[in-house]
Amino acid sequence: MAVEVTGYLNLEAMNWTERDNLLLLHTVNTHVKPSGQASWLNVKPIPGRTKRAMEQQWSSQMKPRCRWNGKSYVLRQPNLFDKATPIADVVNAKKTPQNASTSIKKKRVVVKKSFLWGAFTFERYE
Repeated sequence: MAVEVTGYLNLEAMNWTERDNLLLLHTVNTHVKPSGQASWLNVKPIPGRTKRAMEQQWSSQMKPRCRWNGKSYVLRQPNLFDKATPIADVVNAKKTPQNASTSIKKKRVVVKKSFLWGAFTFERYE
């Protein structure tokens, strides 16, 4: 459980280990319907976890990592080709115009000060 007898949070118990994830996968596979929907009514919680925590871990973390093969959920193997590597597009790359300067210029700001109820006004450019 996440809360010990002392009343303080045990952060190590809150993190899901790979062993917990595999136990969750096995539990879901034993209580899965033929349509692939998990039935949480008869599920016995994993020691140290609640049913609600198991449902949230399954729906947010584990189900996207698994594949339904018609009978049970199987962990997907990481594929090196899933993430596309960016390729430099030389033809359509934005080019800086030749007459543009490469440095950033500060914008000039007018600072106005008035004294003696507006009788004297000073302007300064920064």
